[in-house]
Amino acid sequence: MIKKIILYFVALIFALIIMFIGFAIFHSYFFDNRFIKNLRELEESKMQIMSEYDNTEFIKLTNYCEESNYQDLLPYSLKMMDSLDIAHYYFFNTYLEIKFEKGYDKNEFAKLDKEERDFLIYILSKGAKAGDDYCREELIAFYKNGIGVTKNRIKADSLTQELGNSEMKF
Repeated sequence: MIKKIILYFVALIFALIIMFIGFAIFHSYFFDNRFIKNLRELEESKMQIMSEYDNTEFIKLTNYCEESNYQDLLPYSLKMMDSLDIAHYYFFNTYLEIKFEKGYDKNEFAKLDKEERDFLIYILSKGAKAGDDYCREELIAFYKNGIGVTKNRIKADSLTQELGNSEMKF
C-alpha cells in the first residue's frame, strides 16, 4: 500500500515537471518570439518582410510599432498586401493614424479628400474580398452610416452577411 502511494507521488511529481517544461517551451516559443527586442532584430524583421514577404516577421513588426512607431508600418503593410489579408487593414489604419493622429475617430474618414477616401475604400474592399473581417467591419460602418461614402444599406447588409459567414482565421 505504501509503495503504491509513493509510486503515485513520484508519478505526480514527474507529471508536474513535464508540464512545467512544456509550459516553459510553449511560453518561450509563442510569446517571447512575438516581439522584437532590439534594433538589430527590428532591422532583420524589416529585411525579411521586404525580401521574403515573411508573415511572422510582419506580425512581430506590428507588435513593435503598435505604440510609438506606428508610422513605420505603412510601407510594410503595403508590401504585405499580396500575402497577408490583414495587411490591408493595417495599411488603412496606419494611414489614418498618421493623418489624424493615433486614436482617430471613424467620422474623421469623411474629412479626407475624395481621392484619399476612394483609395482607402479600394484598399478595404480588396482586403474584404481577400477575406479580412476587419476590412469588412470598416466598410460596413462607412456604408451603413454614410461616413465618407454615399450611404448604401444594401452594400452594408451584403458585407454583414459575408462577415457572418466567414470563418475566423486565427
